[in-house]
Amino acid sequence: MRRLSRPISACLLAVGILFSGLPYRQVALADEVVTSAVVGFQVDPPKVMLSGPDGRYTLLVNGQRADGRTIDVTHQASFRSLAPQIVQVTSRGEVLGVADGEATIEVAVAGRQQNVEVEVTGTKTQRQFNFDNDIEPLLAHFGCNSSGCHGKAEGQNGFKLSIFGFDPKADFDALAKQGRGRRVFPAAAEQSLLLRKAAGIVPHGGRRLHHDGRVPRGAAPLAASSWALLTRLLILSLNR
Repeated sequence: MRRLSRPISACLLAVGILFSGLPYRQVALADEVVTSAVVGFQVDPPKVMLSGPDGRYTLLVNGQRADGRTIDVTHQASFRSLAPQIVQVTSRGEVLGVADGEATIEVAVAGRQQNVEVEVTGTKTQRQFNFDNDIEPLLAHFGCNSSGCHGKAEGQNGFKLSIFGFDPKADFDALAKQGRGRRVFPAAAEQSLLLRKAAGIVPHGGRRLHHDGRVPRGAAPLAASSWALLTRLLILSLNR
């Protein structure tokens, strides 16, 4: 009888374990075991400051175990906003600014509770969109500029983007200046081919995105030399 190679045997063993039903109980109890072992927790950061429209920040909850270890219990924590008209919070701990003011977020883990103060400013300020930071990431996220779509050497159906967005200026020109002005039409934004194709309003061979009927407003200029450059990188929870 022919022996299977070690990688294939390992894969078959993993599949057998998954379909055996044995570990499901262990998986179901995993969260309970984690939270029951927590003797305290800290929320990082202890205070949040949101600035501008659509300001948001995701909280990180660090749990302390009896043996001194620090573990991530963000997914086991529950979050509640005491002033949802100012600040909202998702089940994942993402804090969203709604209106200017101050609010408190309650965070609970394993029967323990802490409060996080949130200050929101500038929600009525008109947001300035930036092509490099707001448009290019969307094109990359949905695979528009990948090698299998408009990012390949010859483009796709006359529309070409730089592979993985390495040339934002060329991409901006392709969207805003080429295609006889059909791809982005400022005079009637809802008629822009970029929006209509992505939303499936007109035939499109690529991925279809959800469109809630709203039309974004505001310009998306190219990044200037001093615009949206990374000036500082902060790593939290250095002891983990």
